[in-house]
Amino acid sequence: MAFAGYLIKLGGSDGTELPLDYMRVESYSAITKHTEHSNLRSVTGYGYRLLAVHPYAQVSFQSKPMNSAALATLNALITGAMSDTTNREIMIEYFDPETDTYKEANCYMPDVEFAIRTVESQESVIFSPATYTFIEH
Repeated sequence: MAFAGYLIKLGGSDGTELPLDYMRVESYSAITKHTEHSNLRSVTGYGYRLLAVHPYAQVSFQSKPMNSAALATLNALITGAMSDTTNREIMIEYFDPETDTYKEANCYMPDVEFAIRTVESQESVIFSPATYTFIEH
């Protein structure tokens, strides 16, 4: 299945599409990582790489600069889809550009660092783009 208008669904294939309005789409990245168990050389000098059987996905994007209300909505969408908020476990469906398909991944989400870009008034803060990452188990 080719691109269908969204990059990430929170909660898996039956989940909620993450609105592109919250994302800097040019920052979207989906990588299939292959873990190397060992890198060996034969007596004749040829190299051999032994990879883990199961590669894992790492999906990330930067948010757009946004005010407190929009950031709270984005964070609520993500935490609302988590199956375990303590361990930050979340199932996602993501667009994999390498295969031009959508894939599901059972992930954890590392901490997100938020920085203030500007203070507009006593009631309004604009946050700089923050990087959200989902790493498959």
